[in-house]
Amino acid sequence: MIDGAEDFIAKPFLVKDLVRSAKKVVDRLHLEKLQKRASRPGVIQGRLEEMSMIDLMQSLEMGQKSCRLQVQKGTERAELYFASGQCRDAKIDNLTGDDAVFKIVLWTEGEFEIDFNAANASSASTTTRSTTGLLMEAMRLMDESNRDTVGTN
Repeated sequence: MIDGAEDFIAKPFLVKDLVRSAKKVVDRLHLEKLQKRASRPGVIQGRLEEMSMIDLMQSLEMGQKSCRLQVQKGTERAELYFASGQCRDAKIDNLTGDDAVFKIVLWTEGEFEIDFNAANASSASTTTRSTTGLLMEAMRLMDESNRDTVGTN
């Protein structure tokens, strides 16, 4: 690999592969920038207006990170636990697992904190899909909801 190169894409390539690779680098750089501003080691804080839930979850998955992701929107507080990039546990209010993730992914504003020092004390997993699977289903549900809303107007 060339000095300073992050990735390599062999020709011929698909545009989606180029976009995915570029996004991975941009997300990593954004997380590194946030980490430089961190108030304590191993903890990254930011706002969902800067980095969306989808971007956060994809970055944690691509980086195969293990951590706790806390998200707060007003008085609502959610916790998601990742092991090697896979969202294993999620909870908000009385929702857990996949349903909690589907609710949290919709948030477009609020604060987040990623703590790479925190591990989930529970070995039980409340989610039933991979991180990518959770995000794909969340987007499908959003599309379905938008379609239903447009259809009633």
